[in-house]
Amino acid sequence: MSDSPEDRDLLAGIYVLGVLDLEECRTVEDMARLDPAMAEAIEAWQNRLAPLATLVTPVAPPPILWPRIATSLGIEAAPHPLPAALGLVQADPSGQTALSGQAARRPSVAGRVWRSTGFWRGSTAAALAIAAGIAAFALFQPPPPPRFTAALAPLHAPGAAFIAETESDGALLVRPIAPVSVQPGKDLELWALAPGAKVPRPLGVLPAIGKRVTGLKLAADTQIMISLEPQGGSPTGLPTGPVLWAGTLGKL
Repeated sequence: MSDSPEDRDLLAGIYVLGVLDLEECRTVEDMARLDPAMAEAIEAWQNRLAPLATLVTPVAPPPILWPRIATSLGIEAAPHPLPAALGLVQADPSGQTALSGQAARRPSVAGRVWRSTGFWRGSTAAALAIAAGIAAFALFQPPPPPRFTAALAPLHAPGAAFIAETESDGALLVRPIAPVSVQPGKDLELWALAPGAKVPRPLGVLPAIGKRVTGLKLAADTQIMISLEPQGGSPTGLPTGPVLWAGTLGKL
């Protein structure tokens, strides 16, 4: 194995990805105990790839899975080591690292690790670059906007008729809880009154089956209202008929 920083960094990344076999993992761990630079490279890759764990929901495999895999590969079903935890290697005040009572493996073993993985170093380097890019993307993605909901009920009366809720893309979904009828020649119209605003914002005619309104960024405490209007909606841009149902958006 070369002692160049590039080769050391690539081997550390391969180790953190967990694609080495048991003997190779132990060899890399021994190298890290002897070489602070290798330990730092492993920790850097762990920090780089940690955000990937947030992209999936952990699912525990059935206990029989690993023995079945081991049997199919013709190997002993011993537990496979996970990548070393952060802080695996501790340096003493003199700058040397402790072996924790284990003898260091011969340099030739480290060389065998490198030679055994040499033929796929290029593809692994590409995989590491992609994984690091995905991790960076996940880490620096802005958090999703908060989601709000409101039960739209008659003013000063119990019993909601519609549920309004914001979605992750900022859209507002309004759906009826029970069938709603509208008299002939009339339409329902949807409105949003932001906190502190004096006039509501029209959100269009609301079919009795509900609707989804996109392009919104509604804040908490916004009032959602449904008024009864002439067919086609309010001719003035403001409610002209009675407000039949209303509610205030709050956090889910």
